[in-house]
Amino acid sequence: MALKDFLVYVDQTEDSLARLRLAVDLAARNDSRLTAIFVKEWSRDQLDLRKAAELGLVSAAGLDSLDRRTQTSIDAAAERLQSTLETLARKRPNCAASMAWHLSCFPSTRVTPISASWATTSRKARPRSTIPSRSSCCS
Repeated sequence: MALKDFLVYVDQTEDSLARLRLAVDLAARNDSRLTAIFVKEWSRDQLDLRKAAELGLVSAAGLDSLDRRTQTSIDAAAERLQSTLETLARKRPNCAASMAWHLSCFPSTRVTPISASWATTSRKARPRSTIPSRSSCCS
């Protein structure tokens, strides 16, 4: 039985790069469709740092600065992983048309069922030179 659709969840962790590479390899081997989803949410470490800053009586400006740095870090991780997916797809031109990138600001507990549904209903032919990108972020 061949696997036809893969949905891989990637985040800010270092494991995400390996997970993404494995998913691309599996999709290529099985001639399958791959959707990579990145949820723009704070990691546990970032949340703990924010809580510690709040308890440490950090000023409002200090909290704003921490929030901006965290958001910049999340955005950089998303860009790095999307770039990696595009690079891996270029190395496998025969399956690049069946790869997609999805960026979401919804909590991960809500995103996976939504994206799984999207992955199964979005089967249009795509140009081989680009990876479709979809965002469900408010900003």
